[in-house]
Amino acid sequence: MTSIKHDSVFYPAYLAFFGWIPSYPLMMMGLGKRTTVLKPTVAGIETLLQHQLANIPKRNISPYLRLFSAGAFGLSLNMIGYTYVFGGTKFLSEYHKIFINPNGPTKLQSAAYSGLIGASTAIVAIRWEGMAIQSLLHDIKPMDAVKAMKNTSSTYRLYSGLFPMAIRNGTVGCALNLTAQMGSDYWMIPAIAAATTVITIPCDLWAIGAQGFGVSCKTTFTHILKNAGIRGLTAGAGWIFLSQTMERSTIKYLMDN
Repeated sequence: MTSIKHDSVFYPAYLAFFGWIPSYPLMMMGLGKRTTVLKPTVAGIETLLQHQLANIPKRNISPYLRLFSAGAFGLSLNMIGYTYVFGGTKFLSEYHKIFINPNGPTKLQSAAYSGLIGASTAIVAIRWEGMAIQSLLHDIKPMDAVKAMKNTSSTYRLYSGLFPMAIRNGTVGCALNLTAQMGSDYWMIPAIAAATTVITIPCDLWAIGAQGFGVSCKTTFTHILKNAGIRGLTAGAGWIFLSQTMERSTIKYLMDN
């Protein structure tokens, strides 16, 4: 396979595309496991959207098509996000050379820049993920999901998961930067994947509680712990860890070849 040159504007999207392919099935396995464990739990906190969803026609499409549409959302977000993180980190690194240190940022500073840029992508990603979450949860059209969220509590509902998503995306940005910097230390890939999993799983639950069900962080975690215990908080963690490991490994392989 002929790889795209590292300095190409399409390089980040290229990494995102091929990193997503092997990791997406594993991520879906993790989400499926989580859904199975949490379904009785979250059913008790789903309240605010019901009156808005009552008159929205269901799509009644196959689960496979729903998975495909979710994958299309996720892939497009990854490609845009990777491009933004790569470009933003490069810009901040050049700024660092000019105004702070002519030798450029350290590895940790560079990772922090990527985390900062990654966190800022949440502003755009929140709308897309809100569409994906609602359309998957309720089997409705993505734009109908956005209308339902707006009708429920205006713009606040649409952006209610912004903070946890910023933390999650910032973590992924740091992980992407560290993956690129680690040289031949391939043993770090599982360590980076494990750290990413530990941070992103609670952030995902928080965001889903906020956007998907209109409840606070405290209500979400209290309800999960009360009804499903620690198992509810860690459901699917193994699959998500494998997904992160596969994605980081694929990206590192592409970077080195």
